[in-house]
Amino acid sequence: MAHPPVLRAIAGLSLLFLARLPATAQDTQTEQQFRKGVAPAAERISQVSGRGTVKKVSRHAAISPALADQFQKAGIDPPEAEITEFRWALHGRRTLRIDSDVSGIDTIEGLNEKYAFVLRRRSDSGAATVQQLEQIATDPQVQGEITQREIWVRASVFGTFHVWSVPLYELVESSDFQLHSVSANESDDGAQHVRVAFDFVTREPDGSPDTTYTDCYVVCDPQYSWAIREYGGTLHTHVNDYRATHHVTVEWGDIIQDIPIAKTIRHLMRPVGDPGTELESVFSIDLVSEEVPVEEFYLSYYGLDEPTFQAPWYTSGWVLLVIGCVFTAVGAGLLRSRRNRR
Repeated sequence: MAHPPVLRAIAGLSLLFLARLPATAQDTQTEQQFRKGVAPAAERISQVSGRGTVKKVSRHAAISPALADQFQKAGIDPPEAEITEFRWALHGRRTLRIDSDVSGIDTIEGLNEKYAFVLRRRSDSGAATVQQLEQIATDPQVQGEITQREIWVRASVFGTFHVWSVPLYELVESSDFQLHSVSANESDDGAQHVRVAFDFVTREPDGSPDTTYTDCYVVCDPQYSWAIREYGGTLHTHVNDYRATHHVTVEWGDIIQDIPIAKTIRHLMRPVGDPGTELESVFSIDLVSEEVPVEEFYLSYYGLDEPTFQAPWYTSGWVLLVIGCVFTAVGAGLLRSRRNRR
């Protein structure tokens, strides 16, 4: 298996070769490399471990006269910057997020291959109490909530491989992903990048559209597992009919196992129909250590018993047994009814 530096060299040589091809052939070859490259990158991401911190600052970068007038009529000041901070840890697919409040209480959200949990504890005592405990992949609704909590952490740390919190490989493999063009180009610093233009739709559990993404693009670096440098597009959120254009830049920080970790993610949103207003969110990600004990992702690490989950009574075997009993009872009833009529 090729080592990361070898893979980067191969990617660089491939782009130099593609640059000599006619435009149409070049774009086709680049598209094939892009589609084949994002899946292996996802597999390598799932093997990365580390711990650190995330700080998110959201604010109005600009306020239009119309919006300022609305604030004035309502007798309120424009909202101040909102700051969110948390600690994170990753060990392969295991995820941990720790939020601390001003009273010294930690909220710990953990995920391992068996279950997800939420704990609360005092930072000074370490005694933890379970707030929530769910077995993995038993209830679709619960699993969706678990996935959302996991995405919050991974989309920050691995903002280099997420587009609007959607993993790049899932985006490309989705049936709702419509690719328009793929082109290789050289950045201002001489690096070879690839720009992908596309549309996309995320859906509700019932299949109805949740958010429609149009006029989108993502700029990737094929020499580093197709990590993202920049992306953007126009989003239409259907539940409230809200439209806005987005522009996101990703500054890289540390590189673990040839996987770039995001250092700064700057997200600028401009509402459609309100020119002059800009909403900015800046994520600052710090990697503190690459060493994380796997025990930290289990309840026993916090002095609690490991859970024992019972198989639900409505497993497929029980369902078939119940259905069989129902049909047997119905059949017996019909038979008795016929005999009585005779």
